[in-house]
Amino acid sequence: RRADSGRRLKEICTSPATEPAQSALERQEHKYNSRSPLIAKFWRANRQRAISFFGYPPEIRKLIYTTTAVGSLNMCLRHVTKTQGAFLHDEAVFKIFRLALLDIGKT
Repeated sequence: RRADSGRRLKEICTSPATEPAQSALERQEHKYNSRSPLIAKFWRANRQRAISFFGYPPEIRKLIYTTTAVGSLNMCLRHVTKTQGAFLHDEAVFKIFRLALLDIGKT
């Protein structure tokens, strides 16, 4: 049951735009109306807040998914250093960070 709820929530969260997200929210609200009226009531009360999120471009939404933009940036930089392994000198670390930041800036 929990996996099913997660799948439903993912359908809403990964919607490409406002209209599909609105439709997915309405379907979920309808499903939960009889089973879990409190969840349906919560979705009705917060629909506008949730739907406004989908007005942002996917690049911005990706940043919002994380707790903070700085946390997201740190996660990306940690990923780069972990996959690289050892560095021979400090300049190598700075170079890989600069390249990673340039790449992150493109997305």
